[in-house]
Amino acid sequence: MADVKRLHYAGIAYLGALPSALTSCLTGSNASACTAVFDASYKDNGYTSIQQYDTDLSSSSVSLGTPSIVKIAADGSNAVIRVPYSIGSGTALSQYSFMTTVQAVSNPITLPGGTQVSWDIVGNQLKYDASVETRITRRMLYDNYPNGSNSSDVNFYDAG
Repeated sequence: MADVKRLHYAGIAYLGALPSALTSCLTGSNASACTAVFDASYKDNGYTSIQQYDTDLSSSSVSLGTPSIVKIAADGSNAVIRVPYSIGSGTALSQYSFMTTVQAVSNPITLPGGTQVSWDIVGNQLKYDASVETRITRRMLYDNYPNGSNSSDVNFYDAG
């Protein structure tokens, strides 16, 4: 439990410094920021660049909000974070978000602003961009016309 608390408190400093370092990286204004923020083994759903994974993040007008911790591993070795962002002016900062995985590192990393942190972004490490989706649709037929078997249509649920 002490590791989780340590990671949580270290994470607060990291999360506070992350938006400016990540923005510098994403907008291309500071290439070294990418090296400081992303681990060399970064991979999210098979993509080795976060801008490949979420193309909205390539926009020069992207604005990042303060990340939040979604889940911390029981051993305190990594955490899932959610980063809210907007594209362009006039959109709410929480309009979009992406989630990724960060890990604790033994040697502190110095971000471009000078803040030293003990986490870096590694992504979810999945090899493929695959997902599964379920759906259900209710079909309600209001006509009284007979179908091919000379009986009225019947309401039904369609799942897939």
